[in-house]
Amino acid sequence: MFRLMTTIARGRAHEAAEDIAARNAATILGQQIREAAGALEDAHKAFAIAEAGLARDEAQLTLLDGRIADLEARVVAAIEKGLEGLAGEGAEEIAEIEAERDLCRKGVERLRGELSKRKPYLRECESRLRRLCRSRDLVSVRSRVHQLDGRTGAAGLSRIADAEKTLQRIEDAQTAEDAVMARQDCGTGSSTIADKLAEAGCGPARQNSGAAVMERLRQRAGGTNGG
Repeated sequence: MFRLMTTIARGRAHEAAEDIAARNAATILGQQIREAAGALEDAHKAFAIAEAGLARDEAQLTLLDGRIADLEARVVAAIEKGLEGLAGEGAEEIAEIEAERDLCRKGVERLRGELSKRKPYLRECESRLRRLCRSRDLVSVRSRVHQLDGRTGAAGLSRIADAEKTLQRIEDAQTAEDAVMARQDCGTGSSTIADKLAEAGCGPARQNSGAAVMERLRQRAGGTNGG
């Protein structure tokens, strides 16, 4: 039973850890990328230091080769002059320099080989890091889009549709009111007090009254009879 409870506890701890990792995946990814970028930067610095060391060793190797060539020429000259003792000392010096040169050459070749292998690896790491950064940015953009969808998703679109319907009802009501007002304006053909006073001879006839029309027609008929 104790073993079973321990297994359950470990299982729940694992599930909790996975849940935390899932909910904080973006944060974890950002930190991992920053750490990878820092490690890559350190690797570039170390590579630059190694390249500088290689350049110094190559310069030293060239210098040793030059010293050997110079001593060899002098030893040959000493031999030609019969200065065997002096030539022997020169030969000993050449041997020591050659030993130093051989060690330096091995170091140069080894370092050159290491750098030639490391350079493509660093380039590959740079490319992978760039892809990671682009993918992270894409994930970030998609996350913001999803957040926007959550805020203005189906519920938001439903509210927009409701508002459009309310606006349509208001516009329809206003159109109906305008129609009622128009009918009222057209139905005001009944005689007003001003029309009644004009028909009773109190003041000039109204331009659009029946009396005015009759007066105009009488004048037209009188003119025709007089002709």
